[in-house]
Amino acid sequence: MTVTAGRSGNIIFQVKGVNASTNVTLYKSEGKVYGIFKNNKTRAINFLPDQVKEKIKNKIKARLENQTIELDENGIYQIQGRKKARLFFLFPVREKIRAQIDSETGEIIRSEERRVGKECRSRWSPYH
Repeated sequence: MTVTAGRSGNIIFQVKGVNASTNVTLYKSEGKVYGIFKNNKTRAINFLPDQVKEKIKNKIKARLENQTIELDENGIYQIQGRKKARLFFLFPVREKIRAQIDSETGEIIRSEERRVGKECRSRWSPYH
């Protein structure tokens, strides 16, 4: 695990080539990674960014592009990215992916996929 300080004050940590950022204080003890979260609560981080990425990949059954992984002050990974998809099996589109995963249990708390791009908007819609 590699830890570096970002320009914005965030800590960027990398595990097996997968980056994640956080404002949480991290430390390693007896081979485990811990974080000091909101209200000075210390929790074990049992799922690291590489495992989180793999879990999301298995859930959406695709590879994420332009992904960002952030560990928030509640111990929840916030994942955002895009995946390639097809609309009506014809038109290539990108879907926005958002997910939340608990860093201690690895449970997927929330997952959302949304299509983006002009192919996905109705031509008669007043919103574009």
